[in-house]
Amino acid sequence: MLIGRKTISKSFPDTDYLSLAEAKAWLRVTHTREDDLISMLISNAILQVSNYLGYSVVKANSKYSFDYLQGADAMISPILGNMIPVGTMLNIPSRVISIVTAKYIDKNQTAQTLDVVNNSANSQSQFNYCLTVKSYPSSLTDAREKFVIEILEGFAPSEFPADVKLACLLIIAQFMDNRSNIVVGVTVNDIPKGTEYILDQYRSINFA
Repeated sequence: MLIGRKTISKSFPDTDYLSLAEAKAWLRVTHTREDDLISMLISNAILQVSNYLGYSVVKANSKYSFDYLQGADAMISPILGNMIPVGTMLNIPSRVISIVTAKYIDKNQTAQTLDVVNNSANSQSQFNYCLTVKSYPSSLTDAREKFVIEILEGFAPSEFPADVKLACLLIIAQFMDNRSNIVVGVTVNDIPKGTEYILDQYRSINFA
């Protein structure tokens, strides 16, 4: 089961995906006085989209941590009474470009190479990457974080979907127009088929 995710480094700056000029055109801003603010909102919008989807939309190296393998439920040894792992899969809810490293943590808290193969052909979503562990480690830490997979994920700037960019622009406009945590004296409604509607098609669907 996935227990954590951390982006290590990005391959491109946020403005390679959504430029200041594009954001200003969307906002109908023609002056330069708020360029720094709009640049900050671009990075904020891309981060919000990434957090909603659960992976970096900007091409980046990220680490995913797991506490156990997925698959069949663990069995209890009739002799020792301990749990015998049965699951063999690690599902990464991301747009994975490539696997950089696959590691497990042994009882000495040392990262060791994990022998895995790509089994994503069985996935029902292009945003769910499935790894099969070929052999279960003989020594595994008692700590919660047991498996760590580093991947290259996201989109190159030339691949960035137009509708994901649109979702970013909607977020930017929202924060440009509303510069406080509260709104007083107005009726506020979500627009139909807004940000979440746009982004849901890029989310991982995993029933394991």
